[in-house]
Amino acid sequence: MGRIFNLVGDDTFLINDIPLIADTANGEVVTISFPNELVTVTTGKNKNTIYAKNEAGSQVDIECKLMRGSKGDRFLNGLLANQENDFIAFNLMNGAFVKRMGNGQGKVTYDTYTIIGMVFTNKPGTTSNTEGEADQATITYTLKGALATRGIL
Repeated sequence: MGRIFNLVGDDTFLINDIPLIADTANGEVVTISFPNELVTVTTGKNKNTIYAKNEAGSQVDIECKLMRGSKGDRFLNGLLANQENDFIAFNLMNGAFVKRMGNGQGKVTYDTYTIIGMVFTNKPGTTSNTEGEADQATITYTLKGALATRGIL
């Protein structure tokens, strides 16, 4: 059986067609997670079991960690201000995260999450540290999306 290699490092993250990956900071810079179950299962008497599709299972949580004051920070801060100023008139955001992977033999695979219906769920905070902590130069935006689909090409 042959070895499996996975070369990564050329990711793309877009919100409203604006690339943000160039302004990302250290460590985990984009996190996409699904907090809800796709299906709930309940077993009762005589081991009768009910399976129910949970539509909330499609919701997605997104965290994006950027360099504080960067072009991407200013862009997202502007969108957050628009959301807060007139929530009813706010245009829901769309985005995509693409992880480009190679197998070490020239084949490239694209692992893509397409996200629709995003809003900000929290305001980004700040910190001050006298010991030189690097995270004080970063800002984290927390968003939630209505739906994310994953495709592998």
